[in-house]
Amino acid sequence: MKRKIFLFFIFLFNIFIYSDEIGFEHKDFFDSFINFISSTQKGITIVSPDFTDKNFLNILKEKKDINKTVILSKSSISKKYSLKDSLSLFVDTLLFADDSLINYTIIFSTSKSFIICNKAIQPKKYSKDLFYINSSNSSMFENLYKKYLHIRKYSFSIDSFKDTLDFNQIIKNYKNYENSWIRFKAYVVDVYRSKKSDTYFIKLKGDKNFTIVIFKNLSKEFFKKNINILYFKNKNIIVEGFLKYDKKYGYEIILDKTNSINILK
Repeated sequence: MKRKIFLFFIFLFNIFIYSDEIGFEHKDFFDSFINFISSTQKGITIVSPDFTDKNFLNILKEKKDINKTVILSKSSISKKYSLKDSLSLFVDTLLFADDSLINYTIIFSTSKSFIICNKAIQPKKYSKDLFYINSSNSSMFENLYKKYLHIRKYSFSIDSFKDTLDFNQIIKNYKNYENSWIRFKAYVVDVYRSKKSDTYFIKLKGDKNFTIVIFKNLSKEFFKKNINILYFKNKNIIVEGFLKYDKKYGYEIILDKTNSINILK
């Protein structure tokens, strides 16, 4: 614990020593973003948990002469106020990654300058306790760029799940679909509820080790809509979700919204 505290203070020390700008207000963060965009010559990359601020969107859209890459957390796909659809109309690359990989906002340019913010790109009313730095420190940039490359490695395009697959195609070679957003058809052989909570597990014909998981918070939404999860048993279904491999549980898809699974008629 002492070592972690020591490293944290070293990190803070480096921020204050090497940062060109430090701020705590949403307006200052926005102004810093405007200046950052204006001075960027070739390209900009934004990695953020979400993108819901239209003012940031408009500034990014107005800068037409640079390459733009945006990576958001996969949960933003289903969020009501996400601007992903607007971004997709003008950014060069729009990708999504697992939520666990994106905890704060990173903005950097090809000139090796960057902005880090502890909040997503979101309106002022959701940005309490905001903190950001604007810097061109080369060693800090290299560390952030390594993090970006790791996130990029496991990111996916929203277009990558337009085709509906058959579950048998997936189980023949999981590696081709791992860490991807997919849509597929399957037959449910079993549905059961956890003894410890209201988490549900759905098993499919073809691989008894594969699981569709519906956690407690989402299972409540199913029942609010009068959908009995147990009713999926012995039905043909169509599912959308992010396929990942868990060392303990194997391949699984954790549903994040009720309309991610439907009965085929």
